[in-house]
Amino acid sequence: MLTGVGKRQRTGNYPVGRFQTDLDLGSEENYSLLRSWLKECQEKHSHCLGRKYGPAELPTRVVDVGVAPVGIESHLDNVRILCSQGMRADYIALSHCWGGMIKTVLKESLLAEFQKAILTSSLPRNFRDAIAITRKLGIRYLWIDSLCIIQDSRSDWEKESKTMGHIYRDAFLTISAMAAEGSEGGILGPWPTIDFPKATTLRVFPRGDENNAVVRLHLDHGENFPSWSQETAQSPLNSRGWVLQEKILSPRNLYFGFKMIYWKCPEVLQGSDGAPLLKVYPYPIEEYRQIDAIIHPNTQHESPGDDPRPLLNTYYRVVEEYTNRKLTVASDKLPAIAGIASILAPKLGQYLAGLWAHDIHSGLLWSTAGGPLLETSRAPSWSWASKDGRVSIPSYASDSQYSLDEWKLQILEYDISLRNPDIPFGEVTGGQIIIHGWTMPLVGRKDAVIPLFGGGRLRFDAGAKEMGMILSKDSDLGACLIYQNRNPNTPAEKSTHQFAANEDKFEGQVYVALMVLARRGLRAMLSWDISKGLRDVVGIDGLVLCPQGENYVRVGKFSCSLDEDSLGDWPQMWVKQRLVLV
Repeated sequence: MLTGVGKRQRTGNYPVGRFQTDLDLGSEENYSLLRSWLKECQEKHSHCLGRKYGPAELPTRVVDVGVAPVGIESHLDNVRILCSQGMRADYIALSHCWGGMIKTVLKESLLAEFQKAILTSSLPRNFRDAIAITRKLGIRYLWIDSLCIIQDSRSDWEKESKTMGHIYRDAFLTISAMAAEGSEGGILGPWPTIDFPKATTLRVFPRGDENNAVVRLHLDHGENFPSWSQETAQSPLNSRGWVLQEKILSPRNLYFGFKMIYWKCPEVLQGSDGAPLLKVYPYPIEEYRQIDAIIHPNTQHESPGDDPRPLLNTYYRVVEEYTNRKLTVASDKLPAIAGIASILAPKLGQYLAGLWAHDIHSGLLWSTAGGPLLETSRAPSWSWASKDGRVSIPSYASDSQYSLDEWKLQILEYDISLRNPDIPFGEVTGGQIIIHGWTMPLVGRKDAVIPLFGGGRLRFDAGAKEMGMILSKDSDLGACLIYQNRNPNTPAEKSTHQFAANEDKFEGQVYVALMVLARRGLRAMLSWDISKGLRDVVGIDGLVLCPQGENYVRVGKFSCSLDEDSLGDWPQMWVKQRLVLV
């Protein structure tokens, strides 16, 4: 059922139907809708920003778009770069995909010229559309990365990237170009037209009500009219690494999709068709609630509290989502999430190349679906930032209730080598952690026979996937199980953990298993005999290391379950050592 905008039909307290939308995203009807959303947010949303605070300090540079009175068509042919010098005013930020080279960008040689004027027609289509939207909303200033950061100045990029988190956090709102694959894709369309069935009129309430509504019947939106979930899943913008922190940090977002516009703020998620998105999706502020509580403290009923575990777990979910996205420049791995890290640091403490010293045991136990080992110094091997591909980080290590402290890895020292000492959350050139922990050698053997119920699972970072007893032939090191030989007649020195490698060059290679933590309170099957049921076990989690000179690099991780009855035999199989992880 379609109704006019603002003419929602209701059944009791429940709204029904959808608004009839204008597929021209740049139409005056849509601009009027955007202004109404903004006005409602400013005047009626008790949890949204802008009620207690005045305009934020502008970024170093912004695009001055000029503003025509609301409702009057703007024909300004030029914009200019304004060097703000601490000036305070509302501004809009643009979140977009570059999609390759952009023809007009800010360079050192062009700064003086751009401060006078930039011909709007010389700019990519995304920028022209963003300028039009900014003007229509009555805002004078717009921040666009390629026009506000000097692109041929490394020092300027480092200086501005350091404040990137604050640029999006302090923006009045952010325009997100969801449908554009590159700078010329456009934000406002026009997109291919859609042929809808003819409209008809029917009586909504047969009990004497005279309310009528227009109805068009169709099965679903499908490819011609994607829903919010389809838009976000298919959006080129959502595949970009930098965009995640832009999305999380922005207080208000206007998402321009293929056919519709969506508004998201701490209190509302809605589309221009008026569909009740909150019936299907979590309350927007709940998505990264713990982080939102730090970034935008005046959007919460309650403070985040002193327990850091919920905040850490939310950060780990952010890392998982972030590492599933793409970066054009590999060295941006840490800078593209630095805005979030810098804002969380006062709560979480020392930051170590993507990990937190406060919860280093969880941080070290990250895992990935595989991918090539990188010959790069963008991060130490023990950091998830050293790998490409989606990463997951366990949350249980921060809960010490069941931890066996006598087996837990001790962190003695840590040191991070920053590319620029003035940017503590940006690029690193290396880093080391000096540890004291329980270790045991692992020797690669082609003829290893490894039963499923022996103990646990070992996985190399370079493995394509976890394959149980079957070796992975397309990985650098293979994947297999590790186990403890439980035969009481076997001498202890032969009761080792074994693993197999599928390449000749790895046969005989010695690796080191490093125990990170051990936990009681787990239940697991330890036999093929189902009648024996679950047993009380101790869970062991650790890293697989490879010697590199006098230091060690991470090449994998392992986990295993140990019957508590045989717990006493383990210390004689392990040696406590001081190691340097790089």
